[in-house]
Amino acid sequence: LIPGNDYEIDIPSACFISGENDALNALDQNQDNTDGNQPFELDFTSGAQPTVVGVEATNFGNDYTAGSWDVLTPTTAGVWTDVWLVFTFSEAMDEASTEGAYSGPAGTFLWSGDSKIMTVIPNSDLASDDTIDIGIDATATDRAGNTLDQDGSIGTDDDFESDFETIDTDAPDVDDTTPADGDDVTNVADTIIIEFSKDMWDDSIDEDVSVIIEDEDGNLITGWTYALGAIDFTTDGLTISPPGGDWTTTAWEEDEDATVTITVDVTDIYGIPLDSEFTFDLTLNAI
Repeated sequence: LIPGNDYEIDIPSACFISGENDALNALDQNQDNTDGNQPFELDFTSGAQPTVVGVEATNFGNDYTAGSWDVLTPTTAGVWTDVWLVFTFSEAMDEASTEGAYSGPAGTFLWSGDSKIMTVIPNSDLASDDTIDIGIDATATDRAGNTLDQDGSIGTDDDFESDFETIDTDAPDVDDTTPADGDDVTNVADTIIIEFSKDMWDDSIDEDVSVIIEDEDGNLITGWTYALGAIDFTTDGLTISPPGGDWTTTAWEEDEDATVTITVDVTDIYGIPLDSEFTFDLTLNAI
């Protein structure tokens, strides 16, 4: 039979069969002798070939902050490296054949009670910033013995294949600053620019602790605050502007050294913070 097709079996009542004493009797399916002879009729659908109807890479229960995701379908922007892989099938599967047909990161298999959902728990975290190939080949069968037919062409066997990207889990660092470490701020309106190695999460800035400017004695330079000295934090980097467009309105004095500190509260778009705080020194020489 062709998988997934509708079929009908009819045996008309005119068919005579041998009864007791070799008598010939018309078929009476109801066997009640009250409404005449009744035919036998049976409608059924042959078992359909199974397909993979969904696959997810999920961080079951992991509470990630910032721009991270708990559940992503492969081929989207990227997933964490400690995901579980969840395959959903259209039919109840033969678990042994399906596990044998799986390709991808090695791991432990878990099944739902109806054998329609297979979860793979990888033995270790996946590689960072990498493409992960996964698949179920057509040797996987459902409980009725039908083989996988991923493209839906009736009567053929077709593999399921997919891939997804993992995120870069390395901590971000500072690539460059303008002015450079040890250089002068030569104009009272100059901005201070910090460039990072990765796309950053602008909401990770805490106005009280994320950016600190101190004099050479370690005292906070008064007159500069997050609110007054504008901070523009985008995925590309961090720009610090003087309050009112003039550094001399602060307690930063001419020819005085200052240290700018970016704390570990600053994170990339996945919530991964700097490994350690970053500091660099500048001198105001703008009058």
